[in-house]
Amino acid sequence: MLSLLKLILAVALVVVLVSIGVQNNDGIDLSLQPIRQLPFRLPLSLALLYAYVAGLLTFGLVHLFQDLKLRSQISRLKKENRKVSEELHQLRSITLEGLPGEDETEVRP
Repeated sequence: MLSLLKLILAVALVVVLVSIGVQNNDGIDLSLQPIRQLPFRLPLSLALLYAYVAGLLTFGLVHLFQDLKLRSQISRLKKENRKVSEELHQLRSITLEGLPGEDETEVRP
């Protein structure tokens, strides 16, 4: 049921985007200064699509670096947690015999 709803929403989104693209078919002049000096004519719908794709790629790169940073932090914390757990296990396994102050035969004033 949920996949059918997603499919219907995706088709509706495509229909809306295509209708917006058909209505905005007028050309605009673009000039990309560092890449191309002379302006070129491009339909508005394509310019918007290119800008959207550029935004997606930028977001993807930022998300990738953030994800890698978080994965390395998780790995470091897991190692630290493993080390602390081993230390706790060693402390729990120490016998309490022979420690000062634990002898009950000792007389205290």
